[in-house]
Amino acid sequence: MRRWTAWLGRMVAAAVLMPALVFGFAGCAASPERADEDVAGPQWQLIPRRAPGAADATHPARLTGVRAEDQDGFDRLTFTYAGERPGYLVAYAGSDADGRTTLRVILEHVTGRTSRDLTPDLQAIRGVRQRPADDQTIETTVRVTDAGRGKGVPFRVGLSIGGFYVDVAHPDQLTVPVG
Repeated sequence: MRRWTAWLGRMVAAAVLMPALVFGFAGCAASPERADEDVAGPQWQLIPRRAPGAADATHPARLTGVRAEDQDGFDRLTFTYAGERPGYLVAYAGSDADGRTTLRVILEHVTGRTSRDLTPDLQAIRGVRQRPADDQTIETTVRVTDAGRGKGVPFRVGLSIGGFYVDVAHPDQLTVPVG
């Protein structure tokens, strides 16, 4: 009986500690020291966000959908895919011809429908244009309304199983704490 109790205790400890070791301890995400660090998480930022992803040239992810939708206090641009997570870079890229701030989302090691235009006309996301940049790289340009700030509004990047999203704060929500 004592052996069974000790074994059960070790299994419970492993069940509690393993997710923390695999996924990282909650609340321990640090703000990046440099703009080229790998970053994902709940922090609202104006600096570039990037991560290499698990997909590669021999096993690319397959893009299955893109949608933009209004949320409470922000707009969300969601990319869904099959396979391993593609690498990404999200960064402000200046202004378009109409003077609107543009946010670039580059997905690496991804295939699928690579050209589309969305005109969601949301509070922050006004338009989405997606084009192939080269083999297995898709560039999405997001027109953002930034209430005349000229430098964009804070955004954050998030990951889920089979999905990658970019949240863009509504211009009237500029009290969002920037990490």
